[in-house]
Amino acid sequence: RYAVRIFREYLSEKAQSPDFETMDKGALCRVLRSFYAEARSKSGQLYSKSSLISIRSSLNRYLNEPPYCRTLDLTKDPELRSANLTLAAVIRKLEEQGAGPVVQKQAITRADL
Repeated sequence: RYAVRIFREYLSEKAQSPDFETMDKGALCRVLRSFYAEARSKSGQLYSKSSLISIRSSLNRYLNEPPYCRTLDLTKDPELRSANLTLAAVIRKLEEQGAGPVVQKQAITRADL
């Protein structure tokens, strides 16, 4: 529901209908393409790679579960390819800016504790 709320808020900010559940694939693709390119957190920061991918996956689940039961795949549908290419470009840009994957540090050993 978090991803759905973020997407609805984005649509409202852009003066578009927040009822994306009934959009045809072409309109959904256009909206997703602009969302991926412009999405920002409440603090104005860009979302991380994992956050953007999680948002896409959550929206996909939301649209394909009851009561909507759409039969589309936001990750693989050929008609949504340009939205996914935009997401890939945004992720590449994030990685170029040094916002790549988070590197975890080694856990503190018992002896050090």
